[in-house]
Amino acid sequence: MLLLIGASGRDPEAYPDPDRFDITRTPTTDHLAFSSGIHYCLGQPLARLEATIALQALAERMPHLHRAGPTRRRSSNTIRGPIHLPVRP
Repeated sequence: MLLLIGASGRDPEAYPDPDRFDITRTPTTDHLAFSSGIHYCLGQPLARLEATIALQALAERMPHLHRAGPTRRRSSNTIRGPIHLPVRP
């Protein structure tokens, strides 16, 4: 069995304009990336804190940072995300 959360945040019944990336969108449902119940990830608070600090520091140091070309994504079903994300200040 393989569980993927690639469609997370894209349910039109739960989110307005689900195909548009909006980092400021108010969450209307629970996020499943860290699981729940007895399987809840104990490292979740630290992971969220680290991501928040890193993204805030990046935004403060490079406020005009924007994408400078196409993103190349991994072709894996288990580890998702970009392989190459060109940016320009």
